[in-house]
Amino acid sequence: MKDRLSMVSFETMVYVMLTRGLAMIGAVVVARVLGPAGKGTLAYMTSIFAFAIAVFAGHMTAIVYQYGKRGVPMSTVYPASLKVIALVIVPAAALIAAVAIAVPGQGALLAAAAALPLAAYVQSTRGFFLADSEIRRANMQAFIAPAIFAIAGSISLLFFHGNLNTLLLIFVLSYLPAVGYSIEQLRILRSQRPSESDPKPVASQLAFAASAGSVNFVAFLNGRIDLFIILFVLGVKAVGVYSVAVTIAEGLWQLSGPVSVAAYGSISTQSEWNSAKLTAQCIRTTLPFALVVSVLTYFLAPPLVTLVFGARFAEAGYVTRYFLPGVVVWSIMYFLNNFITVQLGKPRLVLMIVGISAAVCGIATFALVHTMGIASGAIGSSLGYLIGAPWAVWIFLRRSKVKPLELVAFNKDDMQRYLALFASLWRRAGAVFAR
Repeated sequence: MKDRLSMVSFETMVYVMLTRGLAMIGAVVVARVLGPAGKGTLAYMTSIFAFAIAVFAGHMTAIVYQYGKRGVPMSTVYPASLKVIALVIVPAAALIAAVAIAVPGQGALLAAAAALPLAAYVQSTRGFFLADSEIRRANMQAFIAPAIFAIAGSISLLFFHGNLNTLLLIFVLSYLPAVGYSIEQLRILRSQRPSESDPKPVASQLAFAASAGSVNFVAFLNGRIDLFIILFVLGVKAVGVYSVAVTIAEGLWQLSGPVSVAAYGSISTQSEWNSAKLTAQCIRTTLPFALVVSVLTYFLAPPLVTLVFGARFAEAGYVTRYFLPGVVVWSIMYFLNNFITVQLGKPRLVLMIVGISAAVCGIATFALVHTMGIASGAIGSSLGYLIGAPWAVWIFLRRSKVKPLELVAFNKDDMQRYLALFASLWRRAGAVFAR
């Protein structure tokens, strides 16, 4: 199990690196071709889109809990999930479309409205793959849309003189292959766990999704309230520059993503004690990487941002430095959130944590925005994370009885797992080259 976790984490890391790499290339192309204003408009649209998707991510968590933890059969859970999407996402998409049409200057939101039902389906059905530990399929499912958007969008701008509207159309269409892949791969899942009946599966999903969704709503504010404050105070061009720093920071936050995805199903479905031990293992495995990469980013971000994005975006390289303290402490939150939300079934605890973090972020950003400019958002984010993460650690340690040292003491067993992983990769590479 442990060796498999290491291998799957590595494979997931490859997918994440490819996704983030392509996204960064796409961001560079947009910045170079459309400039700060175009970059800012795209960042605004994707932020509204991400807001809706983040809130609805509670539905995926509800599926993991209902299908994975409780063992309700897919034949019950899947049809119920489609009804939930129809009841929640379709009206939300219609509302966003109405705003886009009725409010001047909001036309870009039509792309968010059109893509929302497709993206919601992809995100929700991801819960089935994670619950069954079908990580490779979950990785591919999450990879398709952003990869197509980055590649096709960049080609359109560079070689066919596409504009922002072309880019928005590609954004919507990129989700169609992801939906097709999800439908095809769901047919092969055949969970063998003991099943539990649920006479009201739609109501159960809605109730749990509402609790988890409120957490995601506040978590989104925690990660984006700074951007919206900067937008309304400093304007769309400032957002265009700031979004570059946000993209880098979010890439660093994803350092723990591969391990989180690989361990998601196990943390959710194992016994509480085993889940706690696995959570601790994941934290002590990823925290050193977050520290090392953050130090490297401190020195490399300013020159690289200027070199890659151009002088108009140079400030973003220095602003990235203010994100780094938050990056380190928040890298452990993927695992703690999963343990508290799905294993313990207490999303309200996470809601309180991210709520305080979001409030601190918003207050700090607003207080500093006139004197610090776009750096205020990064400072506010780090302050919020520095307050929220220790609270989550305290809750986890108190409930699990895990010793605090287990969260940071990288031990002999951890090293052996990584040596086994590297040995397996070496053998695979040798087999490939031998052909």
